Amino acid sequence: MKERAVAHVLVTRGDDGVTLYTGGKRIDIPPSTVVGARDTTGAGDLLVALLLSRLYRGERMETAVRSAMEAVEERLGKGAL
Repeated sequence: MKERAVAHVLVTRGDDGVTLYTGGKRIDIPPSTVVGARDTTGAGDLLVALLLSRLYRGERMETAVRSAMEAVEERLGKGAL
């Protein structure tokens, strides 16, 4: 990542949450709640959109990821996206 000046990499892992690689660290972020959604189509797209909006507002990467994940989990808990 350093050769290409990539500061952050986010890997989505379905029910296992996400892994954030940043500042030479690996941070595993599990979901705060297990959601039994039948249809998760679009969940990753929603996560990225929410993450970008939080970063635009000035949140730090890890904080923004956690906040975006909570919002996606809440939406999935209400049914399909």
